[in-house]
Amino acid sequence: MKRLARHARWAIVALCCALLLPAAARASGSEPRVVLVVPPAPDELLSEAFNRLRAELALQGFETRTIELGPDNDTPDKLSELAQRTGAFAGISLVQRVGTPTAEVCIADRVTGKTTLRTLALDKRRDAPSVLAVRTTDLLRASLRELDTGRPPPDVIGADRKPPAPVIERFASPPVKRFRLDARVALLGFDEKIGPGFGPGLALSYRVSPRFSVSVLLIGPAVGASFDSSLGSATVRQELALARVGYAVLHSERFELRPALCAGVYHLDANGVVGPPLQPLSNRVTSFAAGLGVEAEIRLSGALVAGAELSALALGPRPGIAVSNERYLFVQPYLSASAGIGVEF
Repeated sequence: MKRLARHARWAIVALCCALLLPAAARASGSEPRVVLVVPPAPDELLSEAFNRLRAELALQGFETRTIELGPDNDTPDKLSELAQRTGAFAGISLVQRVGTPTAEVCIADRVTGKTTLRTLALDKRRDAPSVLAVRTTDLLRASLRELDTGRPPPDVIGADRKPPAPVIERFASPPVKRFRLDARVALLGFDEKIGPGFGPGLALSYRVSPRFSVSVLLIGPAVGASFDSSLGSATVRQELALARVGYAVLHSERFELRPALCAGVYHLDANGVVGPPLQPLSNRVTSFAAGLGVEAEIRLSGALVAGAELSALALGPRPGIAVSNERYLFVQPYLSASAGIGVEF
């Protein structure tokens, strides 16, 4: 019994350590720091906006440190020096000039080495402090967006040459466009002896993560394929609907290569064209389709993407076409391809 109690105590100690270590890591200042200059008192609006700004930055994963400065020292140059002296990647001050319905927001950003001074109108509504805090956070994010063009040149004074922390990069990154709609031109069964079917395609995809995505591809009606025999022919119309799950093995700002697993439905509609005494017949078959594919895309602009895909599918039951006693069975795997332009949103 005593041994059990001793083990229980050690288990409780281990659990407490597991819970307290992350908090201790945060308290040690491992998070990127923003230094905030306390607004001059008494200013209820700025004080409330200041507190909301601290909460907003904490939600983004930043540590905040507050410092009081006299009116003569609250200047852009002093703010940049203060951020550097306290080891912060940015400094922010909020000031309201006497007799004006505006607030001056000053942001010294040591990641890109620039200082931004912006004058914002103060609304008399109840939510004015929240709006000011959010606008100040957005200004900090906009300042950090210069990260997209690479590190600042060596002659920029005051910039921190160390690579920014991942949390800063995530904060500065533009919102991810998760949905994409593609208009495509498709080829179905392009290696079949009956010839390829040409048709329109539409694809809708959702980006679950930067590399992982799911999509639905609809193709059809695809026409142009035909089966010719000595007694007549048959025209072929095809449709294909696939659900795809892909993972990008090559991923960059401009190019992406993504293998995919595919599953869906294939539909074939054949219409006979024969002379007398034969009677033309029509028939159709629907098959389950599953297989592998590969997708490639090139980004043309911020939201415009050119893409192409190739799929190799197993069809069951295996489709076939017959005219009198002559018939043709589809080759396995069945190949399809499509290409087009997509818009992300």
